[in-house]
Order: sequence, then C-alpha cells, then structure tokens
Amino acid sequence: QTTEEHEKETGLKSKEARKYIFSCLDDIAHVNLVLSLDSSDLQAEKADRREFVSLLKSMLLISAEDRTNPSSVLNHPFLAMTHLLDYPHSNL
Repeated sequence: QTTEEHEKETGLKSKEARKYIFSCLDDIAHVNLVLSLDSSDLQAEKADRREFVSLLKSMLLISAEDRTNPSSVLNHPFLAMTHLLDYPHSNL
C-alpha cells in the first residue's frame, strides 16, 4: 500500500516517510546504528549486521548455481546466531 493509498483509506496523513538510497548492499549495515551502545554490544551489533548483509547478498545472487539454497539459509550464521558467540558479554 502506498502512502497516498493509506492516507485516502484512513484519512490520516503520514508524519514521516523514510527513504534510503544505497549505492551497495553493504550500506545497509550502517543505517540507524546506535552508537550509544556499550563497546561489547556495539561490536556484536556490527557483527550481526555484517552477517545479515552476507545472508542477503547470498540470497540475491543472480546465478542460481551460486545462490544460497533454503537449507543453507537456515544454517547461515545470521540465523544460527553463531557469530554472536564471540561476544559473550553482549546483551544482544
């Protein structure tokens, strides 16, 4: 549903419309990064974002031979959360 359709349907005007324009998928990892986190949490958050981008890239490969398959997705560090084991003192 577009913003205009939502406004027409509900009669409410949207207060904010966020638009992000990225030059590459890696830029996603830097959006709204909370810098006020303590060091351990910040490092864990950055690692989590790196793994998310890695997963996204592997799912969006054009070549079907190179693209990740569903079972591999389930074992990816982002979903398995194994990358966070390196940050045992993090609250994430």
